Amino acid sequence: MSFFPRDLAAPVASTGPDIEWEEPNCLLCGSRNCSPLVEAPDTTAGGTGLWFGVVQCQGCGLCFTNPRPSLESIGQFYPEE
Repeated sequence: MSFFPRDLAAPVASTGPDIEWEEPNCLLCGSRNCSPLVEAPDTTAGGTGLWFGVVQCQGCGLCFTNPRPSLESIGQFYPEE
């Protein structure tokens, strides 16, 4: 996977019509103290054009997507084949 600068006009995990977003605590240690690490685009076939942020927990070092689609919304990013 290659990384490239994000078009600042492109939304970072913005709300779509049927997408609900959540900002979880670190799943490993529970901390909310996280620093941005990288942003990457949705590259699925027929992608949404959204960019997703990956953060790193300052408490334990775990890296995870934040914000992320809710459990109810995540299926929209994985089309049935």
